[in-house]
Amino acid sequence: MSDPIDELSQRWKRNPDAAATVALCEALRSSPRPAMVQQVGELAAQKHATDVAVLIAVARMYLDSQRLSDAQAVLVSAGKVAPREAGIYRWLGEVLLRRGDAERAEKVLERAVQLGSGDGETRLWLDRARVFRPVQAKAGARAVASEIAQAAAPAARAKLESLSDDSTTSVLITASMEEEDSISEKPTQVRDAPKLPPAGRAFSTDAATVPFPTPGIEFRAALDDALKRQTNGQSAKAPALPANRPPPPAAGSPARPAPESAAPAPYRSPEPPGVPAPKDVLQALALAGVFEPQGAQPSPMRWDRPVSPSRRGTSMILAGAMVLVAGIGVATYRYVRQQRVKQHAMGDGILATVEADLHASKAALLPGDEERIGRVFELDSRSPRAALDWLRERALVGLLKNGSDVAFEDAISRAREVGVKEEDVAFAHLASFLFQNDTAGAAALLSRWDGPSANDAWYQLLAGATLERAGDLRAYERYAAAVKLDPDLVVAQIAVVRQAAIEGDALRAGELAKQFRATYPDRVEGAALASMAWGRDPTRGDQPPPDVAEMLAHAAELPSSLLSVPHALLAIAALDKLALDDAKAEIEKGIAAADGPGMASWLGNIALDTRDEVLVRRAALAAVSFSAVYGPARVLAARVALLGDRLDEALKATEDLDSTSPDVALLRAAVAYERVDADGVSRALDAVSPEARQAPFMNAIAMAPRVLLGQSAMTAQKIADMSDDEAPWSDLVAMDLALDLGELDVADKIGQSWKGSENKPLRALRLSRLARYQNRLDAADVLSKSALEGGTVTPRTLQERVFVLVARNRQVDVAPLMAKFPLVLGPSAAWLSAYASATAGKVDEARGKTANVDIPPALAPLPVRIVAAAALGAMKDKRRGIELIKPLLASGVQDPDLVAAALALGFRKVERRR
Repeated sequence: MSDPIDELSQRWKRNPDAAATVALCEALRSSPRPAMVQQVGELAAQKHATDVAVLIAVARMYLDSQRLSDAQAVLVSAGKVAPREAGIYRWLGEVLLRRGDAERAEKVLERAVQLGSGDGETRLWLDRARVFRPVQAKAGARAVASEIAQAAAPAARAKLESLSDDSTTSVLITASMEEEDSISEKPTQVRDAPKLPPAGRAFSTDAATVPFPTPGIEFRAALDDALKRQTNGQSAKAPALPANRPPPPAAGSPARPAPESAAPAPYRSPEPPGVPAPKDVLQALALAGVFEPQGAQPSPMRWDRPVSPSRRGTSMILAGAMVLVAGIGVATYRYVRQQRVKQHAMGDGILATVEADLHASKAALLPGDEERIGRVFELDSRSPRAALDWLRERALVGLLKNGSDVAFEDAISRAREVGVKEEDVAFAHLASFLFQNDTAGAAALLSRWDGPSANDAWYQLLAGATLERAGDLRAYERYAAAVKLDPDLVVAQIAVVRQAAIEGDALRAGELAKQFRATYPDRVEGAALASMAWGRDPTRGDQPPPDVAEMLAHAAELPSSLLSVPHALLAIAALDKLALDDAKAEIEKGIAAADGPGMASWLGNIALDTRDEVLVRRAALAAVSFSAVYGPARVLAARVALLGDRLDEALKATEDLDSTSPDVALLRAAVAYERVDADGVSRALDAVSPEARQAPFMNAIAMAPRVLLGQSAMTAQKIADMSDDEAPWSDLVAMDLALDLGELDVADKIGQSWKGSENKPLRALRLSRLARYQNRLDAADVLSKSALEGGTVTPRTLQERVFVLVARNRQVDVAPLMAKFPLVLGPSAAWLSAYASATAGKVDEARGKTANVDIPPALAPLPVRIVAAAALGAMKDKRRGIELIKPLLASGVQDPDLVAAALALGFRKVERRR
């Protein structure tokens, strides 16, 4: 059979809560184990430094293990926590007295009595402190500690418990007499001490009946005198009063005759100075009238003969008492059973209210439910139903409020103790990991509990929350399973609608939100869900639905999962009014309230319209911090990289993502467009469905292939309108189109709208091109250099930088620049190098570089063909130049570089094609 202490120790190590610590301390009192005592005491004093019950249990464990200084330190700490707790002073008094400090012990024990600790044991130790206070003054604390150690020995303790509180000194005297008998030299013979009469009885003398005298002032005086002589180094002489002189008789008692024999010879104590010799103690006892030395006159006192009661009467009394006790026991059992039945019924009624509130899932009801559960535990501490409801209440607090401060350890321990099945507690383990932001730890539990807990709605709810936090699209399935298992669980219904909106199914989310509103018309969550579905719909109109106003009016009542929705809708409204500062402020508030990657990604997409790279990056980091594998979060990170013109970073962020996603296609097409890769743009767009390509946010990038090939003809007004579109890349594509078609006035207007963002590499590239066409070469030099150094180097940036260097007659800088980026330009590198050489007067060298190079075909990107045209124009190569330039001019391309090349080849006039 296993040792109970080992079992308690294992339980304590698994969960060192207050109850386990107190139980282990109590067990170690009867069977102390030094190493375990030290371990338990140190950990308990730190972990439960404010729990008085635990501190007292630790102190008593130290006390029984003879670690008095540790016990005193623990009790002093407990006294600081609860200065009016009587139990602390009671045990502190005992510890002080055992350490020999009778003076302080007396004060502490008096304080314990004043605070209500009036039991017999407290008063017993108070009497002891008062008895040994003079001894401490005369002989020191060590003598008191020695005497207390003997008096508190097991045998003396048994005697002490059999006597009344007034017999404390008698026990100490008996211990001293036993010590005297153990000495090899016995100068005196001590008669057996008379036995005390039964409680309430008296002994009599020949003249009168008097109570048994209690050693009092005279005994203390004699003992003090003996201690004084021992301390001063005097020989153990008889006290000033004769040893055979009895103390004055008590009032009403006959005078005791003087003993005939003289005082016994002095006895020199072998004890060290400061400790009274046994002989001196015996002499003090003789003075107190308790002990008569050998040869003294016999005391006239004698014991009354006890009256033998009738056995028959005693038997009848005992039988009657047994019947009475049995009857009381039966009645008590029935009464207790009835009370428990009543308490159980009352607890079930309270729990019914709690469970209804949990299904309603209102944050305002949770504080009251927690109090109700506490009341049920007072009525029935072993209720499995209450333990399970407590766990559900804890989980709901985390879902509806901030879950970082929600603790589950005590609730899980209580559920296990009362026998709740482990599969019913699985959801609490998930919640414990999830609310500590350990999403990986929560997700690791799913494979273990998906089978046993599959039919638990609360488990499916927390599993859905875990998957949502991890960025797993299967979260919707778990939420739907929770609703199916428990249709009345409102928090699960909210999660289903919210997840549908987050994952982009705006139509489905709108239908579910309408159903929720119809079922719960008085709840603000319905308005928030309908507003969220509208805000997530890319085809939404400009006029928000009435649900938005209702939600904003009651935003404070929303659960934590919907707190970001009002800020998102306010940001959308501010963007519609072009109030960018207000939109940014609302987005920042929404990011702070976001509880998952989906909500943070939505806010980041809204922030894209503000063109604030820092704000979008903040939203992307928030989304990625929840889940680094969440697709929309990675797409948002790619969009941030594109805003900063970090094309390689943007392309890497889309690796392993679904190419059929419109967002992924948009990003990949944009990167290909900037790299002048017409085939890459087409491949990215072909991966998505035709319906997705018709989405409004795809308008500009869907036009990119034709712009890149020089096949898009558009009026100046349409170009201007396109530049104001909110679709990604619309302003950049519009700027390229205006420059390609020679609409410099439109390009200038677009450039004016970019004021304040000229340092962005992609915009600086277009502005440099515009400035060069306007013959503002200094500005073009600064802008082209900024584009080259600030972002990813593309064929566009190298081409523009070479054109600027040639315009400033710095052809010598072209070769080192191109050598620095040998793989960027591809086949157009020869044409660009030849252009620099030809403009520097090295026409033959330029012709040599391009002699074996074919002119770009008709399906080559327009920037590549323009570079070749410029080189052919500078070399005066009319045959190949006219073959290349004429079709471009016929298609409506009026790029100033192309026009300059045409004029150099002999075109008299280049008319603009409308």
